[in-house]
Amino acid sequence: MHQRSSRFPLASFLALGLLAAGVPAAPQAPTGGGATYTNSTSVAIPDLSTVNSTITVSGALPSLLDLNLRTFITHTFAGDLDITLTSPAGTVVTVTTDNGADNNNVFNGTDWDNDGATPVTDAVFANGVVETPLAPEESLAGFLGENPNGTWTLAITDDAGGDVGTLDSWSLSIGTLGNAPATVASSIDTFTPVPVPDAGSATLTLDIVGAERFLYDLQLTTFITHTRNSDLDITLTSPSGTVVTVTTDNGGNNDDVFNGTVWRDDGATPVTDFTYANNVLATPLVPEEPFAAFLGEDPNGTWTLSVADDQGADSGTLQSWQLVVNSTLQNLELGVEGRIYATKGTFTIDWAKHNLGLDADRLSLRGVANPAGAVADLAGASISVGLNGNAILPTEVLTSNGSGASPSGTTPTVKAKFSSKKGAFSATSTGLDLSTILGLTNTTGSGTVTLDAEVSIVAAGLTVQTVRGDLEFVYSTVQDKATKGTFSFKRERSLSGVFQSLKSRAVEQPGGGHLVAATGPLVDVGGTEIVPTGDVTLTIGGATPITIPLASFIATGFGATSVYTLAPGSVAGLKSFSISNAKRTFSFATTEIAGTGIPTASVGSPLAHEVTLLLSVPTSGGPVNLSTFVELVRKSDTAASWKR
Repeated sequence: MHQRSSRFPLASFLALGLLAAGVPAAPQAPTGGGATYTNSTSVAIPDLSTVNSTITVSGALPSLLDLNLRTFITHTFAGDLDITLTSPAGTVVTVTTDNGADNNNVFNGTDWDNDGATPVTDAVFANGVVETPLAPEESLAGFLGENPNGTWTLAITDDAGGDVGTLDSWSLSIGTLGNAPATVASSIDTFTPVPVPDAGSATLTLDIVGAERFLYDLQLTTFITHTRNSDLDITLTSPSGTVVTVTTDNGGNNDDVFNGTVWRDDGATPVTDFTYANNVLATPLVPEEPFAAFLGEDPNGTWTLSVADDQGADSGTLQSWQLVVNSTLQNLELGVEGRIYATKGTFTIDWAKHNLGLDADRLSLRGVANPAGAVADLAGASISVGLNGNAILPTEVLTSNGSGASPSGTTPTVKAKFSSKKGAFSATSTGLDLSTILGLTNTTGSGTVTLDAEVSIVAAGLTVQTVRGDLEFVYSTVQDKATKGTFSFKRERSLSGVFQSLKSRAVEQPGGGHLVAATGPLVDVGGTEIVPTGDVTLTIGGATPITIPLASFIATGFGATSVYTLAPGSVAGLKSFSISNAKRTFSFATTEIAGTGIPTASVGSPLAHEVTLLLSVPTSGGPVNLSTFVELVRKSDTAASWKR
């Protein structure tokens, strides 16, 4: 789980880019993912006692996909602390028990994250130094699929005397879906025994084929005979190269405790906390690092289980192992679900007609969606728009060129358009009743109102067909006449945040690498500016992340008008890079870089390719992690140039 983000599945309307989430001063209505909730009430942690603190989540979509926890705890002996997090459904996840030794304040700013973080049980702590990010003892994926709405409880127990502390504040960042995705189970195993020699290792692979594109959850079963299981270090590597530590040096001097163990994120006991007995199977167990790190990856391909013996005098055999993956066609790549951002929106409430008992209100929305996967012939596809949970614009079937209009004489009237090439869409309807849905009254005045809108473009081949987001409209009312509201990305706030590449290109170089460039809209959640306070990281596809030191930026303006431009030649791999809060845009251009995963020019090579863009920006409010993707296309398989 990414801090403040978006590896979150954003979706609350035009997710509009929805690829950023943040830490607002007050709880932000979740836009389908990425919303952050904070409790800043300080709670003392006395010796030999348990204290509780709660956060109430409301308005979130009903199926939790991703969750991050952030703690600010001051304590003079971190090893005294046992911390758990309990969901509204009553699920309890152990965050840490007796880790941190005698060090002070090591959890005072810790991000607890399933994705790629150091397990708290393996972290090397230093006195007074915050350790972050950390993977908790039990996976936060234990909450996967639950309804996040309701009261969450953080419980902190001080289980030894002599030291005390304070819970200063804590936050939850969540990513949610409208419903749990439909999944398909794929199971594969191997029964080829491989010896695990002293101070040696064994490796076995499994190939998964025919699974759906996105992994939702995973279960591993191991059959390992060994006469001292604490000698064993076990890892699981996905086809994408993600490595998860299953166990390191657990099991004591007992025999065969992992000979039939089922490893799951929602298993009964963390492998680090289990009470082992000789020749007694330990199952089910929570792995040392969460399998949730694989969430959203393509499960098809070669999986590798590695078992290493790091001590002498005992040996064993990897007898067999099994994987069960649940996968889905629904895109679960956190933070890249929002592939639309709204450019303009208007609404009119006709109070004169309402006074006559007639519905004559009008709504218009325009935006741009990443057209990944879209088919050229849109005949039979449809577009619909919802507002604040209501189906406002009736579903309209599109023609082959992506246009649609309701028959003459029907009410409400609908006109819609979608471009599979550029991703641009528009939808307009007249004959609506918006007054109740928007909560506005027939009183002269002005203000702002937030529209939680949803756009669905079904059967168009899009990788993601439904997106959501929050738009802050400015409105004014003349009593008994009309209320008129407007939204413009350039002026008003997209509360869900936006990170979307609208113009992208890649050119293959003689060395085999590519020049890559992209530009598009960018704002943080809440419609706020992004002001770096430390080194920025840019990752393009599978290439090595590019670190952009804060000192390499040339800053002009302040706050909402600030612009951060890369000093020429200051960062290897980058020709240019900028974050413009004044224009609400980002842009970058690389020198030749390798490892992006963009196919080379060769006969039979793909004509379309998706490249994920990840941008991490430290700010005064915490790290802003942004994620989106670019679908590049080219004219022929031997063409060296790509663009969208």
